[in-house]
Amino acid sequence: MWKRVRRKELPKEVALLIFQEFVSSVYEQKLVTLEQLDADLANKSLRTAIEIGHTFYDCAFIELAHKLNAELITSDVKQRDIAKDIHHNLQVEFIR
Repeated sequence: MWKRVRRKELPKEVALLIFQEFVSSVYEQKLVTLEQLDADLANKSLRTAIEIGHTFYDCAFIELAHKLNAELITSDVKQRDIAKDIHHNLQVEFIR
């Protein structure tokens, strides 16, 4: 979805609403447990991806590290820079 927002094929608000409905339906149908999917984390990751125009999965790792107060270890320069820009206090280790 973040790609469609980035290409201006879908408004940001609509994408966020669709995603929230998806997450709600997943919970209601008990397709995954709360341990497998954290709705707040998923929503925050999508919002971040849309706002900065970066991949959802990279943003999910950044947001998870921030939520857990854990170090983000990456070999992706762009992900490292984005993580530092979004969460100034996030500890990021860059490996080659």
